[in-house]
Amino acid sequence: AAAAAAAAAAVGGGGREVEWKEGGTAMDIAFADDDSGPGGAEATEGEGPRTTIMLRNLQLDLTRDELIQQLNHAGFSTSYGFVYLPRDFTRRRGLGYALVGTCSADEAQEMLQRLEGLTPTGSVEAWQASWSEPCRSIEEHVDRYRNSPVMHPSMPDEYKPVLFAGGKRQPFPAPTKAIRPPRIRHLKPSEQPEHPSPMAPLLTAAALAF
Repeated sequence: AAAAAAAAAAVGGGGREVEWKEGGTAMDIAFADDDSGPGGAEATEGEGPRTTIMLRNLQLDLTRDELIQQLNHAGFSTSYGFVYLPRDFTRRRGLGYALVGTCSADEAQEMLQRLEGLTPTGSVEAWQASWSEPCRSIEEHVDRYRNSPVMHPSMPDEYKPVLFAGGKRQPFPAPTKAIRPPRIRHLKPSEQPEHPSPMAPLLTAAALAF
């Protein structure tokens, strides 16, 4: 509960428009958000302890709820306080990574060690676990995402970051300013998936210019 209370106290901040790159290939998404990356286990002077990890090598069709189930099966059902699986809004699939925040540095260290190299049921590749940068704590992630376009009311809930306390979902703090909808590039007919997502109408409504 302490993590949820601390997250609720975060103020300001917001998402920003960036271009996600993986392996040198730009992915065409108007709002992606990986400023995170590998880092040392110890916090540098003047910075807080690390309580958030990044998981890579996730299947692109993995959903947020499926990721949470996998974390539960790995024995972390009450350890995580923040879970976010960023999405490619255009193709309606994941970006292959997720951010998971814990309530303490000790829990984060244990999660990092145990999830590194784990191959969950149904996964093709083993996960890679590293420290999240520059946002290290749940409070920082809340500060970053509460005003982000991904939190716009037109976006599907499964695309949004979520908070937990003791394994129970908690309300995400309200935005501190008006949230702009994400700018989404529409696929050409030749790029359309064979099985369109049921969320397509919602995403079409969200595809407004800034």
